[in-house]
Amino acid sequence: MKKITLTITLLLFTSACGETTTQNTAETGEDTIPTTWEEVEGYVIDKGKEGGNEKFLLVEGITQQEALEKTSREILSGDSYDNAIWLTDEDIDFPDLGKGEAVIAWWDRAKPHQEPGILTVPAEKVEMNHKEE
Repeated sequence: MKKITLTITLLLFTSACGETTTQNTAETGEDTIPTTWEEVEGYVIDKGKEGGNEKFLLVEGITQQEALEKTSREILSGDSYDNAIWLTDEDIDFPDLGKGEAVIAWWDRAKPHQEPGILTVPAEKVEMNHKEE
């Protein structure tokens, strides 16, 4: 009897360890976001193309006014350099984004990525963030 109980306990534990890595958001009605996704929220300060993919430079910790009035070089020369991330549309289509747009985006920490100066990663999800300052 102890062997059966031990076997059932081990099976339950093993199956619990293999659970999906998504957050339970059923109560809020939001999309389910995998736990390996990192959320970033900030303002678009630059756009471009790389290898046929669109990309945009998102910076956290600045105001919309700074994003609109300063050049990306001015913003990145200060403390904001560490709060900047290039996001590419490798896996998704971006909404029409312009300089100074407030954005919330997610990227997958589990995907391999290079870290030259500013982190450049494929975006998994991008939403316009309609907030007022």
